[in-house]
Amino acid sequence: MEKDSSLLPSGFDANHKTGDVGNVYEFGQCTWWAYTRRKQLGLPVGSYLGDGRMWADSAKALGYWVDGTPRHKGDVIVFAAGQAGADSTYGHVAIVESIGSDGSVV
Repeated sequence: MEKDSSLLPSGFDANHKTGDVGNVYEFGQCTWWAYTRRKQLGLPVGSYLGDGRMWADSAKALGYWVDGTPRHKGDVIVFAAGQAGADSTYGHVAIVESIGSDGSVV
């Protein structure tokens, strides 16, 4: 994140509350996997961010840096309900595993 420090919003606190009290998401759901994967990568993640479609707003409310541009392995991508094949009610959340030199995201 140091290389991105010029992009940080004014007043951003990297030591914000995470809202983490353990994985309370339903096993097998995208939210369960996203929580688990961020923990595996040693990254902060909240326990009560809601359905996939809600993660960006919930994370922003807790103080996470949310800006819509994946930059690093472990970043979260949020799909709105019905967006790009996501569930029409709950949306979807995914974790970035890699970013190609051409900007492609896996």
